Amino acid sequence: MPVYDFHCPECETTFEVSRGFAAASNPVHCPADNALCQRIYTMPAVVSRGGAAPVEPSSSPSTTPPSKWNSHGHTHGPGGYNHTH
Repeated sequence: MPVYDFHCPECETTFEVSRGFAAASNPVHCPADNALCQRIYTMPAVVSRGGAAPVEPSSSPSTTPPSKWNSHGHTHGPGGYNHTH
């Protein structure tokens, strides 16, 4: 369930309320003094599920991408037969 931020203009308290999308703008009373509060519009939190981690830009960009497989003069990839170098 989404969490929304609210601010009390009377006592300057800021607090969060968890409620459904349909009730997001319904009136809220301050838990400290029961005054009517105003919703604070903030940037939503973003949660990433899976995928690659963010990559920090390096100070000296590489012109060639890193190779996953070392060729040692010939080509091979995952799978195939085992051999030594």
